[in-house]
Amino acid sequence: MGCNMSFRREVFDRVGGFTEDVGRIGTVPLGCEETELCIRARQDYWRRGEDARILFEPAAAVDHRVSADRLGWSYLRRRCWAEGLSKAAVSKLVGSDDALSTERSYVAKVLPAAVGRELKRSLRGRRDGLVGASAVVIALAWTTAGYARGRLPGATADVRLPAAAAAPSP
Repeated sequence: MGCNMSFRREVFDRVGGFTEDVGRIGTVPLGCEETELCIRARQDYWRRGEDARILFEPAAAVDHRVSADRLGWSYLRRRCWAEGLSKAAVSKLVGSDDALSTERSYVAKVLPAAVGRELKRSLRGRRDGLVGASAVVIALAWTTAGYARGRLPGATADVRLPAAAAAPSP
């Protein structure tokens, strides 16, 4: 989501900027800083009784070059672990109900459909279908493990909101 997004300046004036303690740090594939900002903005608008709209434009395209080191099992494991840690940090900042609302639906609907699609491919004799189904299950397991690790006491102790967001709303 964060690769192509824009906000009105008013949003940053109200809730501050991105939380710098969440997101990529060097080569560690953490993330979710854009998710956290969107949730915090929506919460602020709702708290004030105002309508908040965050729009997704699927026609907006961004091309990313994916390097060969991101195509293997090792990267998938690291990326999923980091995603789980990131979701735990975001949960600490904005609450787990808001932080995980999309993920709950994704795990309940999208991932089972992906596993089913890949298993059907394997039944048609495609070996890569079994690999794809396995990748989905393994990725979810590593993400869940990362989240569980991130929820342990002290795991996200250094994560702080920007000053503007930490101040009470008027």
